[in-house]
Amino acid sequence: MSSLSSFVLDYFLFSIFVFLFPEGTLPVLIANIAAQMVSAFYNYSLNCRFVFYTNRQFRTVADYFTLASGI
Repeated sequence: MSSLSSFVLDYFLFSIFVFLFPEGTLPVLIANIAAQMVSAFYNYSLNCRFVFYTNRQFRTVADYFTLASGI
């Protein structure tokens, strides 16, 4: 459910950002990156709280975002 809700949030934010930004390649790229960053933080927060029952720590945040940026 955390992954599915993150996907829905990502798609929704991307759609809004593309609608708000002017047309062109760079605005679409920025909209994609911005939506992915917000949904990644949302997914990380949900996973910490409801999946793994851990507190957010700087080490796990850095590991998560390093892995996510590599993917």
